[in-house]
Amino acid sequence: MSDTIQSAEAFVDLLRKGGYSAPFFLSVEDADKKVEERDAAIRADEARKQEQRYAACVDLAEKVKQWAEAYPNDIFQEPTPAQCQEAFEKAGFSMTCFSAMVLRVFTKPWGDKATKALADMEATK
Repeated sequence: MSDTIQSAEAFVDLLRKGGYSAPFFLSVEDADKKVEERDAAIRADEARKQEQRYAACVDLAEKVKQWAEAYPNDIFQEPTPAQCQEAFEKAGFSMTCFSAMVLRVFTKPWGDKATKALADMEATK
Protein backbone atom coordinates (compact mmCIF):
# COMPACT_ATOMS: atom_id res chain seq x y z
CA MET A 1 0.00 0.00 0.00
CA SER A 2 1.09 3.50 -0.65
CA ASP A 3 1.74 5.95 2.13
CA THR A 4 -1.30 8.01 1.03
CA ILE A 5 -3.68 5.07 1.32
CA GLN A 6 -2.21 4.04 4.68
CA SER A 7 -2.49 7.56 6.03
CA ALA A 8 -6.07 7.87 4.74
CA GLU A 9 -7.01 4.58 6.37
CA ALA A 10 -5.32 5.70 9.59
CA PHE A 11 -7.26 8.96 9.44
CA VAL A 12 -10.56 7.10 8.95
CA ASP A 13 -9.73 4.76 11.83
CA LEU A 14 -8.87 7.74 14.03
CA LEU A 15 -12.19 9.40 13.20
CA ARG A 16 -14.16 6.24 13.87
CA LYS A 17 -12.40 5.55 17.17
CA GLY A 18 -13.03 9.11 18.26
CA GLY A 19 -16.74 8.77 17.58
CA TYR A 20 -16.69 11.30 14.78
CA SER A 21 -18.86 10.99 11.75
CA ALA A 22 -18.70 12.74 8.46
CA PRO A 23 -20.94 12.60 5.42
CA PHE A 24 -18.68 10.08 3.69
CA PHE A 25 -19.18 7.66 6.62
CA LEU A 26 -22.98 7.72 6.24
CA SER A 27 -25.06 5.31 4.25
CA VAL A 28 -27.15 6.76 1.44
CA GLU A 29 -30.28 6.32 3.59
CA ASP A 30 -28.64 8.10 6.55
CA ALA A 31 -27.44 10.89 4.29
CA ASP A 32 -30.95 11.32 2.83
CA LYS A 33 -32.39 11.41 6.35
CA LYS A 34 -29.86 14.07 7.41
CA VAL A 35 -30.73 16.18 4.36
CA GLU A 36 -34.47 15.86 5.11
CA GLU A 37 -33.88 16.80 8.77
CA ARG A 38 -31.82 19.83 7.73
CA ASP A 39 -34.44 20.92 5.20
CA ALA A 40 -37.21 20.53 7.81
CA ALA A 41 -35.20 22.64 10.27
CA ILE A 42 -34.70 25.33 7.63
CA ARG A 43 -38.44 25.35 6.83
CA ALA A 44 -39.31 25.55 10.54
CA ASP A 45 -36.88 28.45 11.01
CA GLU A 46 -38.35 30.31 8.03
CA ALA A 47 -41.88 29.74 9.37
CA ARG A 48 -40.81 31.08 12.79
CA LYS A 49 -39.29 34.18 11.20
CA GLN A 50 -42.42 34.75 9.12
CA GLU A 51 -44.56 34.50 12.27
CA GLN A 52 -42.32 37.05 14.03
CA ARG A 53 -42.58 39.47 11.10
CA TYR A 54 -46.35 39.07 11.04
CA ALA A 55 -46.57 39.62 14.82
CA ALA A 56 -44.52 42.83 14.52
CA CYS A 57 -46.87 44.13 11.80
CA VAL A 58 -49.98 43.23 13.80
CA ASP A 59 -48.53 44.88 16.92
CA LEU A 60 -47.84 48.11 15.06
CA ALA A 61 -51.29 48.09 13.41
CA GLU A 62 -52.97 47.59 16.80
CA LYS A 63 -51.04 50.52 18.28
CA VAL A 64 -52.04 52.78 15.38
CA LYS A 65 -55.69 51.71 15.78
CA GLN A 66 -55.62 52.42 19.54
CA TRP A 67 -54.15 55.86 18.97
CA ALA A 68 -56.70 56.64 16.25
CA GLU A 69 -59.55 55.80 18.64
CA ALA A 70 -58.08 57.72 21.59
CA TYR A 71 -59.67 61.11 20.75
CA PRO A 72 -63.36 60.62 19.88
CA ASN A 73 -65.22 63.60 18.41
CA ASP A 74 -67.97 63.48 21.02
CA ILE A 75 -65.39 64.36 23.69
CA PHE A 76 -62.89 66.40 21.68
CA GLN A 77 -65.11 68.49 19.43
CA GLU A 78 -63.48 69.72 16.26
CA PRO A 79 -63.59 73.41 15.39
CA THR A 80 -64.51 74.35 11.85
CA PRO A 81 -61.71 75.31 9.45
CA ALA A 82 -62.96 78.92 9.58
CA GLN A 83 -62.72 78.97 13.38
CA CYS A 84 -59.19 77.58 13.20
CA GLN A 85 -58.12 80.09 10.56
CA GLU A 86 -59.48 82.98 12.65
CA ALA A 87 -57.72 81.77 15.81
CA PHE A 88 -54.42 81.25 14.00
CA GLU A 89 -54.55 84.66 12.33
CA LYS A 90 -55.09 86.25 15.75
CA ALA A 91 -52.05 84.37 17.02
CA GLY A 92 -49.98 85.49 14.04
CA PHE A 93 -49.42 82.27 12.11
CA SER A 94 -51.20 80.27 9.45
CA MET A 95 -53.27 77.12 9.64
CA THR A 96 -50.75 75.52 7.27
CA CYS A 97 -47.95 76.04 9.81
CA PHE A 98 -50.07 74.52 12.55
CA SER A 99 -51.04 71.57 10.32
CA ALA A 100 -47.38 70.90 9.51
CA MET A 101 -46.50 70.97 13.22
CA VAL A 102 -49.31 68.54 14.05
CA LEU A 103 -48.21 66.16 11.32
CA ARG A 104 -44.59 66.26 12.54
CA VAL A 105 -45.71 65.61 16.12
CA PHE A 106 -47.88 62.72 14.94
CA THR A 107 -45.52 61.11 12.46
CA LYS A 108 -42.31 61.21 14.52
CA PRO A 109 -43.30 58.61 17.17
CA TRP A 110 -45.01 56.39 14.61
CA GLY A 111 -42.06 56.70 12.29
CA ASP A 112 -39.82 55.60 15.16
CA LYS A 113 -42.11 52.63 15.88
CA ALA A 114 -42.21 51.68 12.20
CA THR A 115 -38.42 51.93 11.98
CA LYS A 116 -38.06 49.60 14.99
CA ALA A 117 -40.63 47.14 13.60
CA LEU A 118 -38.85 47.08 10.24
CA ALA A 119 -35.49 46.54 11.95
CA ASP A 120 -36.97 43.69 14.00
CA MET A 121 -38.39 42.17 10.83
CA GLU A 122 -35.07 42.52 9.05
CA ALA A 123 -33.27 40.88 11.96
CA THR A 124 -35.52 37.82 11.66
CA LYS A 125 -34.83 37.28 7.95
